[in-house]
Amino acid sequence: METEECILTRRSIRKFKNVKIDMEKIGKILEAGRAAPSSGNIQNWMFVIVDDEEKRKAIAEACFQQYWMAVAPIHIVICSKPQEVKRH
Repeated sequence: METEECILTRRSIRKFKNVKIDMEKIGKILEAGRAAPSSGNIQNWMFVIVDDEEKRKAIAEACFQQYWMAVAPIHIVICSKPQEVKRH
């Protein structure tokens, strides 16, 4: 898929199947995120996989009550320490 086609045909998904996601697929997603460019190649991020239902509900609540996301089988939470990248 060409970049332009990918951008123009993107969509927001708000309905999810209740299907467990294979860890190999999750690993590929995380690897793609890890390979993303960062200022000064700092790579100041940490990925947290959340598959616990109650924790996913709490995350949805914390994200301005976006409850549709609580039914996703996993959440990938991306964390950073902004104080470590002030010079960039």
